[in-house]
Amino acid sequence: MVHNLGLFFMVGGAGWSVIPMLIGAYARRTSIQRAFLIAAGAALGLTAMAIAPHLTPVA
Repeated sequence: MVHNLGLFFMVGGAGWSVIPMLIGAYARRTSIQRAFLIAAGAALGLTAMAIAPHLTPVA
C-alpha cells in the first residue's frame, strides 16, 4: 500500500508541474489543439496504470 501511495503522489506531482510545461512548449511549436494530445496521453497512461494491477493474476 505504501508503494501505491508514493506512486500516486509521484504521478500527481508530474501532472501538476511537468505536463503543463510540456503542453506549453509543444503548443508554441504546433497548436493548442495538438498540444492537448499530451494531456490525453497522460490520462490514458494513468488509466492504464490504474487498470493494470487488476489484469494480472494474483499468486
